[in-house]
Parts: sequence; structure tokens; C-alpha cells
Amino acid sequence: MSKKKSLFLITVVVPCFAIFAALMTYFFVLRSDTPAPVSISNTISQQNETTNNMSSSKKENKMGLEKTSITASPKQEPSNGDNLIGIWVIDASSSSYVGYRVKEELVRVGTFTAVGRTNLVNAELEYDGNSIVRVNVKADLRGLQSDNQYRDRALSNQAIETSKFPYAEFELAEEISIAENPEKNTIVEVNAKGTLKLHGVSNKVEVPLSGKLENDRLYIIGTLPIIFDQYDIAKPSSRSVLSIEDNGIMELSLVFIKQ
Repeated sequence: MSKKKSLFLITVVVPCFAIFAALMTYFFVLRSDTPAPVSISNTISQQNETTNNMSSSKKENKMGLEKTSITASPKQEPSNGDNLIGIWVIDASSSSYVGYRVKEELVRVGTFTAVGRTNLVNAELEYDGNSIVRVNVKADLRGLQSDNQYRDRALSNQAIETSKFPYAEFELAEEISIAENPEKNTIVEVNAKGTLKLHGVSNKVEVPLSGKLENDRLYIIGTLPIIFDQYDIAKPSSRSVLSIEDNGIMELSLVFIKQ
């Protein structure tokens, strides 16, 4: 190879390759729109955004012409326990989800928090005026999506092995007493004792929950530390991952409407 060609490779091709590699690292590894931790305010904001998007789409008629219409706000009922009594189910138009947060040590990147969520969630909650007497949550983990499709695919056969154990389920074991009638726009914090079934293993857990009633919707969020060994979950392996912590955080964000 001539000196001119060698010089060309050194001065042009190599830097271009380095820039290309840096861009690939940024877009596929460093670049991440990692969702913020679950919170009541974030859940309500997401629901309001979903509702606004649906309202906007309804303003167009069949011919694609925009209508001038006013979207009515949900009816505000008096704040008393009687209108809360009954069965509450997941709002089909909501952005409810169950997900995870796990810290990873990535090659050439360092510590990174992987976040995955599934919107395939069914849940029911029953309130009798004094206590929450029943809560059932079932999430289809095959719908988990993160910022990395390769991570999502790996979970099918590694870690939680969604191809073998597609569902995570929670069932309330003890009634949750509500000392006072929940008022609208007030956050109520309780602990839900029950059984969590994950990766085919059932364990007794106590999940701290926060709830808020707003615009005839009941918003409930919660987090629970998950120790992998307690659910026979083996840490996944990947050439781009140096290490993964032996635990993670389960998050849930649920939007209920009265049945």
C-alpha cells in the first residue's frame, strides 16, 4: 500500500469510523429517554395527555374537516364515600402499566438504569365504604418494552422468561381499612398485603401504594423491590452488559374507573 493511501486512511477513514462508532454508541446505548420513576403526578399527566389526544381526534368529522366543539369535563360528584362504593376496573383509554427498573453496568458506558413497561394490564378493585376488600392485578409481561428491542427480546428466554411465564399477578390478602372517606384531590397512602406471583413463584409481599381520586378516575401507583433469587430469576447475560444488580424495582401505575 502506498504512503498516500496509508495517509488517506489515517487522516480520513479512521476519524470517520470513530465518529460513526461514537454516533452508534450514542443512539443505541447512551441515548435514552428513560422514563421518570412512577408517581401520582406523572400518572395524572399521562392520562390528561391521553385524554386530550383522544378529544383532539374526535374534533375531525368523517370528511377530515375540523369541527368547533367543546369537550365537557368529567362530572364532579360530591366528595363522599357512597359514590366510591363498588367495583373499579382499569380505564381502557388509560396509560396504565406495570414495569421494572434495573441497574446495569454497560460496556464503555457505565451505570445505566434499564426501564421496561407493559400496558397489557387487567385489574379490579372493590371498596365497600370502609375498606378495600379486593384487589387483583394481572400484567402480561410479553408486552414489556424498553428503550432497547434486544433487551426486550432477551427477556423472552432469559431472566423473567416471558415465553414460559407470561404473567405477573398480585392478589390482595388482607383488607385495607380506610379510616376516613377519601376526598377528591387528596393523596391517600396505604400498604397492600398480598401475594405476588412472578416467574412461576408466589411470595407474600407488602406493597406501599398511593392513591388519588380526580375527575371520576382513581389513580394508584406503587413500587416494590424485587430480589431475583426470591423468584428464581437468573440475571440475563449480554456482551454489552458487564454486570446487572441482583435486584430491581417493580413499578405499577393504574388508572381505574368505576364499573
